[in-house]
Amino acid sequence: MDDSLPPSNTSGGYLRPESRLRRADEYAYMREAGKRFAGQLCVLVVASPLDRRLRFGIITSRKYSKRAVDRNRARRLLREAYRRVAPHLEPAWILLIPRYRMKQSRMPEVLAELERLVFEADLVPPTTFSAPGENQ
Repeated sequence: MDDSLPPSNTSGGYLRPESRLRRADEYAYMREAGKRFAGQLCVLVVASPLDRRLRFGIITSRKYSKRAVDRNRARRLLREAYRRVAPHLEPAWILLIPRYRMKQSRMPEVLAELERLVFEADLVPPTTFSAPGENQ
Protein backbone atom coordinates (compact mmCIF):
# COMPACT_ATOMS: atom_id res chain seq x y z
CA MET A 1 0.00 0.00 0.00
CA ASP A 2 1.29 3.48 -0.89
CA ASP A 3 1.83 5.51 2.29
CA SER A 4 2.63 8.77 0.48
CA LEU A 5 -0.95 10.06 0.64
CA PRO A 6 -3.09 10.22 3.76
CA PRO A 7 -6.32 8.19 3.78
CA SER A 8 -8.99 9.70 1.58
CA ASN A 9 -12.52 10.66 2.58
CA THR A 10 -14.15 8.46 -0.03
CA SER A 11 -15.52 5.98 2.52
CA GLY A 12 -17.84 8.56 4.08
CA GLY A 13 -15.58 9.38 7.03
CA TYR A 14 -16.17 13.11 6.75
CA LEU A 15 -16.47 13.58 10.52
CA ARG A 16 -13.59 11.35 11.62
CA PRO A 17 -10.72 12.90 13.60
CA GLU A 18 -8.35 12.70 10.63
CA SER A 19 -10.85 14.76 8.61
CA ARG A 20 -10.95 17.59 11.15
CA LEU A 21 -8.77 20.62 11.71
CA ARG A 22 -7.38 20.05 15.18
CA ARG A 23 -4.06 21.79 15.80
CA ALA A 24 -3.47 25.46 16.58
CA ASP A 25 -1.14 25.86 13.58
CA GLU A 26 -3.91 24.61 11.26
CA TYR A 27 -6.30 27.23 12.63
CA ALA A 28 -3.56 29.87 12.34
CA TYR A 29 -3.12 28.91 8.67
CA MET A 30 -6.87 29.27 8.16
CA ARG A 31 -6.79 32.75 9.74
CA GLU A 32 -3.92 33.85 7.49
CA ALA A 33 -4.67 32.13 4.18
CA GLY A 34 -8.41 31.54 4.38
CA LYS A 35 -10.97 33.37 2.30
CA ARG A 36 -14.21 34.29 4.10
CA PHE A 37 -17.72 33.89 2.77
CA ALA A 38 -20.31 35.37 5.10
CA GLY A 39 -23.93 34.32 5.23
CA GLN A 40 -26.73 35.28 7.56
CA LEU A 41 -26.41 32.13 9.67
CA CYS A 42 -22.72 31.30 9.47
CA VAL A 43 -19.34 32.25 8.07
CA LEU A 44 -17.45 29.85 5.81
CA VAL A 45 -13.65 30.19 5.70
CA VAL A 46 -11.90 28.25 2.94
CA ALA A 47 -8.19 27.69 2.31
CA SER A 48 -6.29 25.48 -0.09
CA PRO A 49 -5.42 22.23 1.66
CA LEU A 50 -1.83 21.64 2.74
CA ASP A 51 -2.42 17.88 2.69
CA ARG A 52 -4.65 17.64 -0.44
CA ARG A 53 -7.62 16.43 1.63
CA LEU A 54 -11.03 17.74 2.60
CA ARG A 55 -10.89 18.75 6.26
CA PHE A 56 -13.08 20.96 8.42
CA GLY A 57 -13.33 22.66 11.78
CA ILE A 58 -15.95 24.56 13.73
CA ILE A 59 -15.31 27.55 15.98
CA THR A 60 -18.07 28.35 18.45
CA SER A 61 -16.83 30.76 21.10
CA ARG A 62 -18.57 32.37 24.04
CA LYS A 63 -18.99 35.43 21.86
CA TYR A 64 -21.66 33.42 20.03
CA SER A 65 -23.48 32.57 23.27
CA LYS A 66 -22.67 32.38 26.94
CA ARG A 67 -24.82 29.24 27.20
CA ALA A 68 -23.09 25.96 26.37
CA VAL A 69 -26.39 24.46 25.21
CA ASP A 70 -26.65 27.12 22.46
CA ARG A 71 -23.03 26.63 21.37
CA ASN A 72 -23.48 22.85 21.26
CA ARG A 73 -26.67 23.15 19.19
CA ALA A 74 -24.86 25.40 16.69
CA ARG A 75 -22.05 22.83 16.43
CA ARG A 76 -24.53 20.00 15.87
CA LEU A 77 -26.35 21.92 13.13
CA LEU A 78 -23.12 22.85 11.36
CA ARG A 79 -21.69 19.33 11.67
CA GLU A 80 -24.82 17.78 10.18
CA ALA A 81 -25.03 20.32 7.35
CA TYR A 82 -21.34 19.73 6.57
CA ARG A 83 -21.85 15.94 6.63
CA ARG A 84 -24.58 16.28 4.01
CA VAL A 85 -22.62 18.49 1.59
CA ALA A 86 -19.13 17.02 2.13
CA PRO A 87 -19.44 14.19 -0.43
CA HIS A 88 -19.84 16.81 -3.17
CA LEU A 89 -16.92 19.07 -2.20
CA GLU A 90 -13.49 19.48 -3.72
CA PRO A 91 -10.48 19.02 -1.39
CA ALA A 92 -10.12 22.10 0.81
CA TRP A 93 -9.75 23.12 4.42
CA ILE A 94 -13.05 24.50 5.69
CA LEU A 95 -13.82 26.41 8.85
CA LEU A 96 -17.42 27.07 9.93
CA ILE A 97 -18.33 29.83 12.38
CA PRO A 98 -21.96 30.25 13.48
CA ARG A 99 -23.56 33.68 13.64
CA TYR A 100 -26.01 34.82 16.29
CA ARG A 101 -29.02 34.40 13.99
CA MET A 102 -28.44 30.64 13.87
CA LYS A 103 -29.99 30.36 17.34
CA GLN A 104 -33.49 30.66 15.84
CA SER A 105 -32.74 28.56 12.74
CA ARG A 106 -33.61 24.98 11.88
CA MET A 107 -31.63 22.38 9.95
CA PRO A 108 -33.13 23.02 6.47
CA GLU A 109 -32.20 26.72 6.70
CA VAL A 110 -28.65 25.94 7.84
CA LEU A 111 -28.22 23.34 5.09
CA ALA A 112 -29.50 25.73 2.40
CA GLU A 113 -27.13 28.44 3.65
CA LEU A 114 -24.13 26.11 3.64
CA GLU A 115 -24.97 24.86 0.14
CA ARG A 116 -25.16 28.47 -1.05
CA LEU A 117 -21.83 29.35 0.60
CA VAL A 118 -19.93 26.34 -0.81
CA PHE A 119 -21.33 27.15 -4.24
CA GLU A 120 -20.19 30.77 -3.83
CA ALA A 121 -16.76 29.58 -2.63
CA ASP A 122 -16.45 27.39 -5.75
CA LEU A 123 -15.98 24.19 -3.73
CA VAL A 124 -18.33 22.05 -5.80
CA PRO A 125 -17.91 20.80 -9.35
CA PRO A 126 -20.16 22.77 -11.73
CA THR A 127 -22.62 19.90 -12.22
CA THR A 128 -23.23 19.12 -8.53
CA PHE A 129 -25.63 21.88 -7.48
CA SER A 130 -27.44 24.41 -9.58
CA ALA A 131 -26.93 28.03 -8.66
CA PRO A 132 -29.18 29.18 -5.82
CA GLY A 133 -32.50 30.28 -7.30
CA GLU A 134 -32.22 28.15 -10.43
CA ASN A 135 -34.60 25.26 -11.09
CA GLN A 136 -33.00 21.86 -11.03
